[in-house]
Amino acid sequence: MKYSIAAFVSLLLLAACGDVSSGQKAELIKLCQIKLEVPEEVCKCVGKKAQDELTEDERAVLIAMIDGDKNKIDDVRGSMSAPSMMKAGMFMAMAPGECAKEAAE
Repeated sequence: MKYSIAAFVSLLLLAACGDVSSGQKAELIKLCQIKLEVPEEVCKCVGKKAQDELTEDERAVLIAMIDGDKNKIDDVRGSMSAPSMMKAGMFMAMAPGECAKEAAE
């Protein structure tokens, strides 16, 4: 019985993580189209890359950067290491171009 409860709790935690990631991906795709005025196909690629390559906090700061939400950036920055902040910034600088190139091929 102990193992069944532990397995159930583990599944709930994994499902919750997936929901955050999926929600961030959807928000990122939406903001990419609206704020960056990038085609949907490119934004979907950016969203997938972010989901695959960035942590939850890195995606949160990326979303805040695109949205121009300085307060959210400051909030998240407090809990992130300098390398994670740099990773999110480099992702922001590189991923849209990479995805546009992929879409053009």
